[in-house]
Amino acid sequence: METKTLAGRREYVISQDSSERIRILKVWFIILVVFIHAYSEEIHFAEGDMVLEVPLWLQWTKYAISRVIARCAVPGFFFLSSLLLYRRDFTWADNMRKKVKSLLVPYVIITTFWIGAIFAAQHIGPLSGFVLDDSVYNVRGWSWKDLLNAYAGLRGPDYVPLVYPFWFMRDLLALNLLVPAIRALIDRLPRLTLLALAAAMVLDLKMPWFLSQQAVVYFFLGCYAVKYGLQLSDADRLPGLLLGAAYAAAVAADTALRGAQLQYLVRHVSIILGLLFFTRATAWCRGGWRRFLLRLAGYSMPVYLFHELALTFLKKAAARLLPSTVPFQVLQYVGIPAVIIGGCILGSMILKELLPRFYAVLTGGRT
Repeated sequence: METKTLAGRREYVISQDSSERIRILKVWFIILVVFIHAYSEEIHFAEGDMVLEVPLWLQWTKYAISRVIARCAVPGFFFLSSLLLYRRDFTWADNMRKKVKSLLVPYVIITTFWIGAIFAAQHIGPLSGFVLDDSVYNVRGWSWKDLLNAYAGLRGPDYVPLVYPFWFMRDLLALNLLVPAIRALIDRLPRLTLLALAAAMVLDLKMPWFLSQQAVVYFFLGCYAVKYGLQLSDADRLPGLLLGAAYAAAVAADTALRGAQLQYLVRHVSIILGLLFFTRATAWCRGGWRRFLLRLAGYSMPVYLFHELALTFLKKAAARLLPSTVPFQVLQYVGIPAVIIGGCILGSMILKELLPRFYAVLTGGRT
């Protein structure tokens, strides 16, 4: 593979095949992110909580999918974001200008939209019960500190903004502020830095302030991949059946250790094996299936931006309107994410057709 030298650094070249595999991974990861938020054991309403009576087999199946398998998605996004950033030479100022456009502007617009939507829902009788009457969602009673926290999510213990999935964008923005320091640290102390990352995972160390452990670890690992020229195609060297068996065993162990003190150790193993498995699986996508996934890849960002609170409202509506029998619970767990993903894609297509410039701003310049 051809490489070029830029400012004393060998450029990381991504082939057409690798580029397509990255886009396919983004599709799979965003579907898994939606399933993370589809999981619930109880539904919260303003007047109280509805506890779901879920049979044990369904409870564990949903947990294995949403809390174990799907957990590799966000680390995967951090890894790919870092890899795509560090693969070429850049200046800090140019990179931050791009990140303001691609991350900060959509972040502010969508958060403002949902604050307005929640405020409006609280003033509409039939909808008011769908909004929790507490300091997190009670927009009418917010102080300026509550408003700031809705955007930034800088309060503990969870440190999440109003639109919960946006902690990813916030942490990604924070890490982009540090990209020169991260690269310099890895260049000068590669082994020591990697050892520190491993220790953070093994000891389950907390990161400074609001930064999540997985954000820091997998963003650093993306830089390592570029430094040492690791390609997605390197995963193809792993025997598919052996990798699949190892991943299945890790998922089973992670699920079985639910709530155990040492579950986080198995969790890291299942995440890493999951990333390798899904990367390996992209090589099996060919023909029409590959073209279909590549077409969907252009709508990964809108699904990420709009899915979570819409999914929350739809789960509440389904809990109110549909029976709580096992078949309907299965239908809701699978069907609601499908409806949300399809709705986000359809809405994006319409918005892109009617208001292309606004759509480009809303999605951070992604078209």
